[in-house]
Amino acid sequence: MTKRAVSEKSGMPYSSLNSKLKGYRSFDLDDILAISEAIGEPPSSFLPPQFHASALAGGEVE
Repeated sequence: MTKRAVSEKSGMPYSSLNSKLKGYRSFDLDDILAISEAIGEPPSSFLPPQFHASALAGGEVE
């Protein structure tokens, strides 16, 4: 999926999405939820692998 398509499906302006993807701005939780819905992936897919098992178990991350 292109950045333009993600922008349109998530409702996030293209310039904002592009700035965040380039690291000029931070993503907040609302951004992550909107993007995850737009691309059909769970929000947890944005987490590094070491967080997945702990997040699913409801435990603490070391």
